[in-house]
Amino acid sequence: MSSVDHNMHQLYLASTRRLFRQDFLLDTPASRAFLFFTIIFIVSPLSLYFNRLFSLLVVFGFILASLFFLVIPKFSVLRARTPIDLACAVFLGYMSLSCVFGLISGHLVSNTIADLVSPLEIYLCFQIAKRIDFSKKVVLEGWLKWILVLATARASWQVFTTLAQIRVLAPIYDASSLLPMATIGRFTYLRPIDPISGIMLAIALMFYIFGFQRKWSLVTAIVTAAVVILGLTRSEWIAGVLAVFVAMFYGSKFRKTIKTFVVIGLILAAILAISPDLYQALTDRLITRTVDQITSSDVTSSEDITVGALRILEFGTAIEKFHTAPIFGHGLGSWFGTIVSYDGRDRTFVQLHNSYLNLLTNTGLVGVSLLLIVMLKVRKFLLFNLRHKDVAVRVLFCVGAGSLTWYGIFMAFEPIYSAYHLPALIGTIWGLATRMSKISPEQAVVASISTNPTRGTSPTISS
Repeated sequence: MSSVDHNMHQLYLASTRRLFRQDFLLDTPASRAFLFFTIIFIVSPLSLYFNRLFSLLVVFGFILASLFFLVIPKFSVLRARTPIDLACAVFLGYMSLSCVFGLISGHLVSNTIADLVSPLEIYLCFQIAKRIDFSKKVVLEGWLKWILVLATARASWQVFTTLAQIRVLAPIYDASSLLPMATIGRFTYLRPIDPISGIMLAIALMFYIFGFQRKWSLVTAIVTAAVVILGLTRSEWIAGVLAVFVAMFYGSKFRKTIKTFVVIGLILAAILAISPDLYQALTDRLITRTVDQITSSDVTSSEDITVGALRILEFGTAIEKFHTAPIFGHGLGSWFGTIVSYDGRDRTFVQLHNSYLNLLTNTGLVGVSLLLIVMLKVRKFLLFNLRHKDVAVRVLFCVGAGSLTWYGIFMAFEPIYSAYHLPALIGTIWGLATRMSKISPEQAVVASISTNPTRGTSPTISS
C-alpha cells in the first residue's frame, strides 16, 4: 500500500471512529437486548396482567438496565447528536423541576410521577435507541417483525378473553365498579380498552402500505382492528385514521392510502351487513351516542354525562386555574378538575380529559412554549431525514411521524394513559430511525469487519 493510500485509509478511519468504536460495539449487545425486552413487554399480552405500579417498575427497570450497559464497561457512549436533543433536554429538565415543585406543594406522589412518565420515557428510549448498533439491517427487521408478532398475540388474547367472557381488568382501572361494559345484540361483554392495540393498528397499516412485512402487517392490522371495534373507543378510531394519513402524506403514498381505506371500508361494510347487531352497536356508540352526548343536557349518571357540557366545564376549570399561575403553572400532579359540578350534581373525574389542558395548568406558558419548540424541531428533523437516500430510513421516519401523531391526537381526548407506556414505543421508533440515518453502507462494512476477528487483518477502530 502506497503512502498516499495509507494516509487516505487512516483519514477514512478517523472520520468514522466517532460512529463505530470498538468499545462501543462491545457494550451495545446487552443494552440492545434490554431495550428489546422493554418494547416486547409493552406490546405483549404479559403487560395486561400488571397493574400501574408493577408495569412502571418493569419498564423503567429495563430502560435503566439498557442505559447502564450502554456505558459499561468502558463508558464508551456513542455520540449521536441530533438537532432535537437540546430542545428535548430543556423540556424534560423543566418538567423535572415542575415535578419537584409539585411534590413540595403536597400533590399526590402517584399523580406527580404519572405526569412525568411520558416525557421521560420517550426521551430515554430515543437516546438509547439512536446509540445502539444496528449496522446489520436484518437485526432491525427482526425487531420490527417480533413487535408485530407479539402485538398480534396480545390482540388475539384480548379477542379470546372478550368472547369467552374472561374478564381482565385493564391496568388503567383500579376498581371493578368502573368496568366499561358494552352490548352487541344479546352479548354483553367487557370492552377491551387497549391503546397498544390502537396504535399498533395504525403502525401495522403503515408498514403494510409501505410494503414492509406485508403478511405480518396484514395479520396484525386485522386482529388489532377487532380489538378496536370491540373496544368502541372513538378517540382510537380518529387517531388511527389521521395518523396513517399523516404518515403516508410524508411518505408520498397518499393515493395508495386512499385505495387501502376504500378496501377496508368495503370489507367493514360487508361485515356489518352480515352482522346487524354489530352495525347497531357501532352506530349507537360512534354516531347516535356521540350526537346525544353533545346535544343533550340530561345528566343521569357519570356514564351518561354529556360530553359537550363536561368538556366545556373542564375547559373553564383549566382556564380558571391557569389564570392563578399563568407563567410556571401549579406543578405536576395538580390534576385540577377532579370535581365537575353540573345541574346541581357533582361528578368526580380523576383528571381533565385533555392532556394539553393538564400541561397548561401544571407547567404554565413556559411548559407549553417549550413543548411547541420541541414539536417544531421534530418536524424540521423529520423533513430533513425524508430526503435520505435509504428508503428504509424514510419509512421509519414516516412511521415515527404517524405514531407520534396518533399519540398526540389520543391525548387530546383522554388523560395520560401512562400505564400503557406508549411513549417508550414511540421514542424507540424515532431512535431507530435516527440510528439508521447515520449508517452508510461503507460504515456498516467497517463495523462488520471490526467485530469479526476471522476476516484477515481487521483495522482497529478505537476512541
